[in-house]
Amino acid sequence: PNLQNIPIRTEIGREIRRAILAPPGWQLISADYSQVELRILADVAGEELLVEAFLADQDIHAVTGARLFNVPLAEVTKSQRGLGKTINFAEAYWAQAKRMQATCLKDLGLLLPIEFFYEVVQSRPLRRPVLYAWQEAHLWEVTKKGYSIVPFTGQSRNFEGYDYSYRKNRIFLEDKKDETSEVLNHP
Repeated sequence: PNLQNIPIRTEIGREIRRAILAPPGWQLISADYSQVELRILADVAGEELLVEAFLADQDIHAVTGARLFNVPLAEVTKSQRGLGKTINFAEAYWAQAKRMQATCLKDLGLLLPIEFFYEVVQSRPLRRPVLYAWQEAHLWEVTKKGYSIVPFTGQSRNFEGYDYSYRKNRIFLEDKKDETSEVLNHP
């Protein structure tokens, strides 16, 4: 089983993990993806801030937490790192303020004002300019062509009818979940 897909933060998740045992003579191994989506995105988009952190073998979630709260990397708290993780994946998948707030509450038990997350969304282009520009260009290209080419494999994925000009305004104004995160998940 892929234990990484079984939650560890809940009691039921911990119980399920404890119930999975290797048969006699076999062993379970632990292999962490270590932010693989963010590493691929850093490479494909060429976002220097992400690339530098990964090349320096830094914890990218702690780096984001340090930047958000303007504290040295060594002083980032568990909550700040957790918030950094929420924001990193939200930015990777184009999640909006309400979704980030809900994730933060569910995963970290932190209820932060929605205005904080609106500011995070609005500051995306400043915080990660190369990534933001790549995502924007990719979404416009998908709108124009109706499909996306998957890096590394060259396969195409159909998104016929996807209209980023319409969705961009609705997503930012209404926090609607739509296929934008799916388009970005399959660049």
